[in-house]
Amino acid sequence: MKKIWTKAQCHELMGLPPPVHVKINETVAILNFYYGENRDVDKNLGGYVLLIESENNFESLKAIFHEEIENLTAEYVDIISCENTSAYVCAQIVLSDDYSVVMLIPRPITPNSLLEQANSSS
Repeated sequence: MKKIWTKAQCHELMGLPPPVHVKINETVAILNFYYGENRDVDKNLGGYVLLIESENNFESLKAIFHEEIENLTAEYVDIISCENTSAYVCAQIVLSDDYSVVMLIPRPITPNSLLEQANSSS
């Protein structure tokens, strides 16, 4: 699992499909524009991107969301199509007025509850 909130961290990401890398860069750029790149992301300011890399990462999410991932309601859920590899799911979880986490998860390991939210919004 990778927590990403700066341009430098975006540039360090390797091996991701281009559409996923673009989504991460766009999200980080928006957060940095409104909240600053030097913000303290652990103190409810803006938020960050969370790249989920394996199912084992889901256990760590309860500490962030104070909820099991199956019980989360996303502000939005989008499917990111990728050439020559599995799609990714992008889900924004709003934690307060000025703080959210945008998760990017490979579709094969995405919990059904998020997939259902993606299907109901399309």
